[in-house]
Amino acid sequence: MNLAEWRAKQRAGELLTLPSGLEVTARKVGLYELAATGEIPQTLWVTRDRMAREGWKPQDLAEFMPMFDLVVEKCMLKPAIAETEDDDHISLKEMPVLDRMFIFSWANGEASALVPFPGQPAVSLADAPGGDHVWSEAEHPA
Repeated sequence: MNLAEWRAKQRAGELLTLPSGLEVTARKVGLYELAATGEIPQTLWVTRDRMAREGWKPQDLAEFMPMFDLVVEKCMLKPAIAETEDDDHISLKEMPVLDRMFIFSWANGEASALVPFPGQPAVSLADAPGGDHVWSEAEHPA
């Protein structure tokens, strides 16, 4: 891909269907890009580090929501994020939490292991034990 193609791809973003059913256009903006520009407060890094060590718990959501919101705000192309919603804009308070968590996970592959989307395993499936102890249907006792 040449530079012009790369730039066009960055500007165009990707079409996503959020858990709520809303279709949006977004571009990936990772935590490292935001950290490099100083946009992530140190307190959020402390929270992220703790979650990396101890895993994600539902009570962590309120503490981590500012990071989700920051990433969502930077990722969204269409509809754009605004303080007040209208026909062309959506506000963060209007967007469901699960939609914001989905966008965060999509945009931050490296962070997804730290804050798994609800319903996803907390560890990579590559880390799961082998299935040697699992019986096939034919072998399963009645």
